[in-house]
Amino acid sequence: MKSLASTAFFRLFDRAVRPANLLNAETKWLKDGVEWTHVRHSFRGVEHGFSVDVYTGTKPGKHGWSMMVVREGWWLTRKQDPVRTSQWAHLVTGSRADAMAWFEAQQE
Repeated sequence: MKSLASTAFFRLFDRAVRPANLLNAETKWLKDGVEWTHVRHSFRGVEHGFSVDVYTGTKPGKHGWSMMVVREGWWLTRKQDPVRTSQWAHLVTGSRADAMAWFEAQQE
């Protein structure tokens, strides 16, 4: 995995961090020394809707880091499939190498 923008990173994020059921998921949990939080912002109107899911992970201590992962989706209210989706991740503090090492360890 080369970067926080790669498809491989987001697949690993889904397997390692993201709750399976977002509607009934916890908003705060601990996973292998990293405290994760999840906040969803959403709107549903007559013709369209959107949701933005924000995940924040913080690993304290030596080699600590924090990051934000954001997923956004837009829908037409009469359609099931999203019209547009985007996702991005940003390292807020710490070393990219330390954060990536944590994610790589989650594959084992």
